[in-house]
Amino acid sequence: MLSVHGLRAGYNGTSVLNGVDFDLSGGEIVSLVGRNGSGRSTMMQALLRIVKPTAGEVTLNGCSVANLETYQIVRAGLSYVPEERLVFHNLTVRENMTLGIQRRPNAVATWHPDEFWSIFPNLATRRDVAAGALSGGEQQMLTMCRSLLGNPDAILIDEPTEGLAPKIVEAVVGLILEMKRRGIGVVLVEQKLTVALEISDRVTVMGHGTIVFEGSPQELCARDDVRRKWLEV
Repeated sequence: MLSVHGLRAGYNGTSVLNGVDFDLSGGEIVSLVGRNGSGRSTMMQALLRIVKPTAGEVTLNGCSVANLETYQIVRAGLSYVPEERLVFHNLTVRENMTLGIQRRPNAVATWHPDEFWSIFPNLATRRDVAAGALSGGEQQMLTMCRSLLGNPDAILIDEPTEGLAPKIVEAVVGLILEMKRRGIGVVLVEQKLTVALEISDRVTVMGHGTIVFEGSPQELCARDDVRRKWLEV
């Protein structure tokens, strides 16, 4: 579904990604783990061309998206949930949802706003409240729902559980697993290693702008050397 080869990118002449090779299948959850500064968020932004790559090829459903604009990549089926929870603060929850709706006839799954009211009851009770008045956890829920209303084939999710209460983390994890069940490919950047290991089909470890390990959660648990060198503080 999503294939990345030799991806390089950086900021102001400084290299951050140093040749990333990566593949994602439909209905697969792949977690990117690593220390801060390892290049995980930059990789996500480079796939959407929010950060312009300096080299590499990206294909989505077999078609190159390397030269498309960000909005064209999203329309092609790749969505993004940023860590910053970028809601439209002056618009209501319902209006934020409406802005995310995109009809894609060949999408792997179709989502409707009414589904999310039952998944996240907090949003349902506050659907006519300005998004800027929501808590951080509620804004995270809203951002994920709005992205799914674009009916993506694959979705990039950056730090979805950061700073959330355990009950909200449970709801967010449940939604990610529902994405998998519906055939959506998920790339997840997650600081909580326990969450990443629990829900992922594969785990990739990034360090110095490259992927230094790739395997199942069980294989990573068995590699003390990888965890010591690339994950532990």
